[in-house]
Amino acid sequence: MKIKLFVIVAALLTAAGATALVLLNRAPVHPRRPPPQPGQAAPSHGAGIDSAMASVNAMLNVPEGKTPCDTAWAAVQAELTTAKATGHRSIFLKVAERDDFLSRCNAFPKDAQACLVPKYATQHHDECQKLRPSEEARKGLFEVRPERHMQD
Repeated sequence: MKIKLFVIVAALLTAAGATALVLLNRAPVHPRRPPPQPGQAAPSHGAGIDSAMASVNAMLNVPEGKTPCDTAWAAVQAELTTAKATGHRSIFLKVAERDDFLSRCNAFPKDAQACLVPKYATQHHDECQKLRPSEEARKGLFEVRPERHMQD
């Protein structure tokens, strides 16, 4: 009886050990990304965000023009150029020609003109919420893609 029990226990331990060995040596379901090679930059989450936001960053970092309308025009052009260069969809559906854009923009009050400059608008959000020309008034300058369709 003891021998029979010993054989059963030994068989169970052997089976458990073999199962553990197989499971431990199996390739992981989600293998880790290989480390970067020497001289190669590691991919980062931040780089992906920078790429996705490149057009917006371009708008925020344009040099200041002679007037707020010149700066707003430069910001729109920077976004269009960067979106095309990076393969992302522009936030603009339509943009007026330069002369039309500037004449329409210059027709707005000076405070409202400043709020068309992205950098100024982000720094003076509450003020610009009140002063920014309505969406209907801005349609002569540009039309922005609806937010639900902004993502690529």
